[in-house]
Amino acid sequence: MRLCFEFEGDEIITIYGVTRDPQSAEYGIVTKFINGGNLREMIKKNHSSLTWETVLNILFYVCIGLRHVHYIKYCHKDLHSGNILINKNTRFGNLIEPAISDFGLCRPMDQSSTDKTIYGVLPFVAPEVLLGREYTKAADIYGIGMLMAEVISGEPPFADRDYDENLALAICFGQRPHILLNHMLR
Repeated sequence: MRLCFEFEGDEIITIYGVTRDPQSAEYGIVTKFINGGNLREMIKKNHSSLTWETVLNILFYVCIGLRHVHYIKYCHKDLHSGNILINKNTRFGNLIEPAISDFGLCRPMDQSSTDKTIYGVLPFVAPEVLLGREYTKAADIYGIGMLMAEVISGEPPFADRDYDENLALAICFGQRPHILLNHMLR
């Protein structure tokens, strides 16, 4: 979470502070209000009306946000459409402003881990991570590639398959999602 305080800009969720419920003792994060849900929901509801300009704008700003994360030598480690929040800025004609969120798995690049547990949403986890290698910024870039496939096709990567060990093996052996042309953008 400290990471989020190090940025200024709309590409990463703005965190204002932390609060704690006095009765339940649970913590909550106070963030900038985001009015458009997440990218996964937006794609599900609006894919047929998305233009290439909108899609490229979304992907560009997600890449800028990830560049910020990598610039300060961190890896996100859980980049997928559910962790990209969407703000619809009505002051500028419904401009869609994506913001990377959920930095719970984020770690410094130079922090090696003895924990070999694999985290994340399977299609977005890089093959080298599935094979037990260290998580690097290249694995985040793989996640961006899967994000691109989802935004362009309108379907989550490997939507026609179970997210199980067979899919993990297929990814390790080089299988990538097919982008169905009948779902292409306008």
